[in-house]
Amino acid sequence: MNTRGSLHTRFLTTIVGISGLLLVLASVLVYQLARDHFVTTERASVGAMVMLRREPQEHSPLFAPPFADLPQLQAMVRRAMQSRQAESEDLALRHADGSLTWAHCMLNVVDDEAQQVPHIEGVLYDITTRHAREHAARHLADHDGLTGLKSRSFVESWLETHISQARERRSAVTLIFVDLDGFKAVNDQWGHAAGDAVLVEAAERMRTLFKRSSDVIARLGGDELVVALDGLSTDDAQVPMFAARLVAALGEDIELPGGQAVRIGASVGVACYPLHAASAADLIRAADQAMYAVKRHGKHAYRVADRLPQLGEALPAETPPGCQEACDPLTGLPDRRGLLSHLEALQSQLAREGQTAAVVCLDLDDFKAVNLAYGPQAGDEVLRAVAQSLREVLHDQAYLARSGSDEFVALIPMAQRNAAEALEQSRSTLAKLSARLAATRLQSGQTVMLQASKGLSLLTPQSSDPQQVLQEAQLALRLCKQKQRGGQLAFEATMMDGFLQQRSLEEDLRQALARHQFHLLVQPQIGADGQVIGGEALLRWQHPVRGLVSPAEFIPLAERSGAILELGLWVLQRGCAILAQMQARSPAASLSINISPLQFNHPAFESQMQQALQDSGAAPQGLMLEITEGLLLSDLAQVGDKMRRITQQGVRFSIDDFGTGFSSLNYLRRLPLHEIKIDRSFVAGLPQDQPSVGIVRSILSMGHHLHLNLVAEGVETAEQARFLAEHQCNVQQGWLHGHPMPVEAFLARLAAPQPQSALEPV
Repeated sequence: MNTRGSLHTRFLTTIVGISGLLLVLASVLVYQLARDHFVTTERASVGAMVMLRREPQEHSPLFAPPFADLPQLQAMVRRAMQSRQAESEDLALRHADGSLTWAHCMLNVVDDEAQQVPHIEGVLYDITTRHAREHAARHLADHDGLTGLKSRSFVESWLETHISQARERRSAVTLIFVDLDGFKAVNDQWGHAAGDAVLVEAAERMRTLFKRSSDVIARLGGDELVVALDGLSTDDAQVPMFAARLVAALGEDIELPGGQAVRIGASVGVACYPLHAASAADLIRAADQAMYAVKRHGKHAYRVADRLPQLGEALPAETPPGCQEACDPLTGLPDRRGLLSHLEALQSQLAREGQTAAVVCLDLDDFKAVNLAYGPQAGDEVLRAVAQSLREVLHDQAYLARSGSDEFVALIPMAQRNAAEALEQSRSTLAKLSARLAATRLQSGQTVMLQASKGLSLLTPQSSDPQQVLQEAQLALRLCKQKQRGGQLAFEATMMDGFLQQRSLEEDLRQALARHQFHLLVQPQIGADGQVIGGEALLRWQHPVRGLVSPAEFIPLAERSGAILELGLWVLQRGCAILAQMQARSPAASLSINISPLQFNHPAFESQMQQALQDSGAAPQGLMLEITEGLLLSDLAQVGDKMRRITQQGVRFSIDDFGTGFSSLNYLRRLPLHEIKIDRSFVAGLPQDQPSVGIVRSILSMGHHLHLNLVAEGVETAEQARFLAEHQCNVQQGWLHGHPMPVEAFLARLAAPQPQSALEPV
């Protein structure tokens, strides 16, 4: 039978993965192929229709556009028919809503003697989840997680490829190497969040300068950034112009999350193939050395590398191992560049000898506090002491490096080949190191109590990418600092999934406000007479895919990324508008709005608050700003001055979650507070739990003596409400009196007659 006339192609399909398992449905899809086109579906399994999101009564070809790349499928069929060999490819099945299902398709030719025509049997595996993970893993390997720039491994591979191409077409490749001069000082004075903000802003400024689609901007690690320019040489006038503009752009003030303005500056080195280097590694080294020459002669400038000697000229002497370009001058340990080079060599050694090594990333907790308490010279002494402790605890068995301001890396070869035993030995070694660091003695005789968070991963003979193992240890360190500071955490595969989900959520968070995914609910606050006297504005995020995202998940993320400033301003503006509506129904009503420490410390906060009140028409006396005790860990005098300026306008302050953080009678006495809110964790134990009873009684007594308004959060039972009322807690908030509700429902309740007493649930 002529295939250009009619050919029946049968498809046996495998449909969706359920809980990680593949469910095989031996159902048949029968197609007619005419003139190389699928034209009809004679029958299709229910499972296939489910996979392709089609209704059972539909009869159009399942693999016709827009569901799959039809030419790709046709080509597979033709190859299979011609070669009589199995064919397999990944197909993208596109649905009507634009979403994709990825399927791995395997075809095989079967001769059907009964019908006297060969046919194709195929199997489809749903690989959507696997494809997403592989894509995310590739993205993670190719991109820096903080700035979104390309990674070191990506730019090194890119340089290899493009230098090879440039060699063939007699073209050029230029590399601009950037080191942020004031980065360490920012990290030491304001912490890692400020340092991260500097890197993100520097990356954004570089993006505005280098806009060609062929330009590659990457972060090598720490505060080192590069730009790779294809087709340009340092002899081209554009390159020095770009370098000068880059120095100028990175020399302008950068605003930190806390509102401080800092000037970082940058030292820039420029080199190009073939004038300054013959390979990718040489090009990185030449640009790096040009950058260090700038640092040695005053910083905040750029320099072009020295040209390679021409034929007949003497060759320069090689840089000896251990020179200052490869080492951290403070501790004498190799720097990040030396670490990465040794990591590659270690992987080759392990593969030959069949051994395992632990990759340990260590970060000093609260190093900023050491600098503030004892001064930067003592901080430098601490870093040298930590390096010495690492040498003494690990002896000569480990390769040590300083990879950041207060970050160290150790590569420790293990005698054990079993992963579990190697991890156990690593944990034992790190426990000894923790004990050693616990009491670090300075030359002045002072003893500094240090603790360090540690993340580790194993480099095995089977590890395909040693830099990926380093990233795994860094991820374990990051999670350790979040969950168990001062401890140690070994990398597990589930951590990567969680990290990728968090990164995805952070990207969604940056766009959620513009896409109107946030809204406010209001939870009623009940006075002693049972009347609604006000409420608390509670932020909710309705994610289009994940649904309602918990504030406990996205608020810390917003604070770490700095997105809390824009988000907090929107809450303030929207909250003031709600307050105006409340006051139209009940003039004495108040609305509590949570304020982040970052938002409060921002220089523009006071003017933003005034503008929000003015635009909404709300009376400032009804606005209650809730701050946490964490804010009071900063300069108490400065915080107090700002609070007094705000209260002079009529706005009032409340301490949220009282008793769970930095509780001090001193700040209650010195600050212009109107209210304290008793944390729900204490209310939950009332009235049976005696410690909770004692704590709540003490807070109430103290509040009464200081003439503060008292609000109990998390009131859920009539017994709790009765206990609080008997002990003169004048305001209650919790599910007993009303869940957080839409603004319209809350306004209706505020305006309605309220006969209930404070003890009666709603």
